[in-house]
Amino acid sequence: MKYLFAIFIVSINQLNLFGQIYDKPMKLEYEVYHILENDTVKSKLHLDCSGKPWKIPNGKNQKFTPQYHWSVTWSSTDKSHIETTGVKITSEEIFLHPPRLLEYSILEFCPFPLVHFPLKVGHTWEWELNNIGDYYHRVLKSKTKSKITVKNKYTVNRKISWLLKATNKYIECFEIIAIGKTAIGESKSTFYYSQLYGFVYLNFETLNGDKYVMTLTKQSINFEEKRLLLPQH
Repeated sequence: MKYLFAIFIVSINQLNLFGQIYDKPMKLEYEVYHILENDTVKSKLHLDCSGKPWKIPNGKNQKFTPQYHWSVTWSSTDKSHIETTGVKITSEEIFLHPPRLLEYSILEFCPFPLVHFPLKVGHTWEWELNNIGDYYHRVLKSKTKSKITVKNKYTVNRKISWLLKATNKYIECFEIIAIGKTAIGESKSTFYYSQLYGFVYLNFETLNGDKYVMTLTKQSINFEEKRLLLPQH
């Protein structure tokens, strides 16, 4: 019985170590392709993780427990455009706000990067973003005066072996597909999530019919070192 209990504790610790990806100071760089009907625009996005809890402005979004909510900053190629927000990390889930600065405002209407543990093929979960306000409506081709709610359903579609440009190695990922339903149309997000590297690929298909494809290309820390911290059994 003690042996089985020890295995259970080790499994929980392993999950926590794998899950806590964005709680350390680090910098990530994503290559971005914005695919429009008649053009493709290439750019870069940077994600800076502070390693510190996020101080929620004006006490909003109190559903995020501070000890599990770390500060992250998205910045565009033009460093004058930055957006500081947060990532929620628990033993049950990882929730990452996508970039929503400038033209990325449209991603407010797409399913956000969200993972529910334990991950296994066929696992599904739902999440809803209510009453999106006028600030984000300006980027919609289909204008509406009503506040919009996005009802998202996530499915772990498959396990894949994927070439991570940041390391030039093949890694194991879970492919997660999410559909976001609104009163004015559907959006879709596809994520490749690695239990060691986090969200390494993000493909947002927006309400406007555009795509934002983000691929992790650089990282400032060696994620492989985290594996050495795992208890052996």
